[in-house]
Amino acid sequence: MKRLSLILVIVNIATVLIFGGWSAAKEKKEAPKTITIIDSTGRTVKIRLPVKRIVAFGGYDAEVIYLLGESDKIVAILDLLSKNPFAKKIMPEVVKKPTPGNAFEPCYEKIIELNPDLLIC
Repeated sequence: MKRLSLILVIVNIATVLIFGGWSAAKEKKEAPKTITIIDSTGRTVKIRLPVKRIVAFGGYDAEVIYLLGESDKIVAILDLLSKNPFAKKIMPEVVKKPTPGNAFEPCYEKIIELNPDLLIC
């Protein structure tokens, strides 16, 4: 159940990142500067737009972003994904991204150096 909730949150975030300001931009002639979401733990999080640099550090985050056609925004991935033979065949450009540690031991210095707008995990 937790895995399904996480996947739904990721899909929702990605959808909002891509299409979130569409109707507001049409009506007001400008896109919103931030969006507010509630994460899987119930916290309210503000995300500055536009999101151009994403560290996809969760299990399926990079795959969802790739399927939405936004893989050029991914600047780093989970190290496990870079070793996945299926991912290497399906999205070779994504698995070549830097891997700043793993889910249990992230390298915070490397993540900060990548200057992400958003870290999804």
